Amino acid sequence: MLRPIRLFDESSAQDTKSSSDRRLTERLIKRIFNGPTVIDHHTAQVPLMQSRRRILCYGILVCCVQMCCVQMSCGDDGPDKAKTPQRAKQQRKPRVQVLINGETFSLGDKPAFIMHPDSPSAATRDKPWVFYAPALTQYPDAHESWMHQQILDQGITIAGINVGEAYGSPLAMESFDALHQEMIQRGFRDSPVLLGRSRGGLWVSSYAIRYPHRVAAIAGIYPVLDFTTYPGIDRAASAYGFSPEQLAADVDRLNPIARASELATAKIPVYIIHGNDDKVVPIEKNSAALGELYRQAGAEHLITLERIDGQGHSFWEGYFHCQPLVDFVVQHAK
Repeated sequence: MLRPIRLFDESSAQDTKSSSDRRLTERLIKRIFNGPTVIDHHTAQVPLMQSRRRILCYGILVCCVQMCCVQMSCGDDGPDKAKTPQRAKQQRKPRVQVLINGETFSLGDKPAFIMHPDSPSAATRDKPWVFYAPALTQYPDAHESWMHQQILDQGITIAGINVGEAYGSPLAMESFDALHQEMIQRGFRDSPVLLGRSRGGLWVSSYAIRYPHRVAAIAGIYPVLDFTTYPGIDRAASAYGFSPEQLAADVDRLNPIARASELATAKIPVYIIHGNDDKVVPIEKNSAALGELYRQAGAEHLITLERIDGQGHSFWEGYFHCQPLVDFVVQHAK
């Protein structure tokens, strides 16, 4: 004789709708009782218990099974902390701009910043500074703070201006000019070191190609130099004020890597750290391509490319705690 035992509360939508929980219950009961058990959506048929002790044990088993099912359906943190997409989104902390001793202001309609050293230069003119890019709402971020602090500790100021996702477009040059003039008026020298991280490489390389006489040196952390690799012509086109077809037709004039030999001709020193496994900004078409152009121009002694095996486009600490890069910036900024 078989007696039905209720496993799930019919009023619980979560239980009655969870076929995966029912299958788990079936497997557990079949394993324990080794019998031809038949289970429908809401009941389980098990051999009749002849002793109260066995009935009590079975009740405890059912409770445990239900608790396990609820725990599995809600995640490791229990039902009150179910890992829903909304909760996961809330738990992710967005990156924010981190400015050490920062001053923020506007140039035209563009936000700009200056990071001041604790012990700034006593000079009233020709003070050293670094032009940082990309100065977006989330850049520079906390990963770069160690590097920036080392630069600031040498009495070197860091400045940047947010031109949005410009991707090296000439349309951003007016804002870069405004920052440059602001720094000159504040007593800083005409030729800063340019420091470009990732897509900031498009900003600084295009600026240096246009104004090579304004550049003391270029430093880069996995910098983009070829916009066909990132962000791609389709995404870059609107920043240039063109359709994708128009930008593709003018790529030799507008793509920084296509004109980067001009940096070698101008004898601008360069230091880059870049991962060999970078899939976002492939090293061969960006940093290594720049190195080859310098070699062809007989200026290979002016460029250092530190290639990192086993690293891609990431927050690996070695990118941002690179003492040789800091030393390069300090040497050429002063």
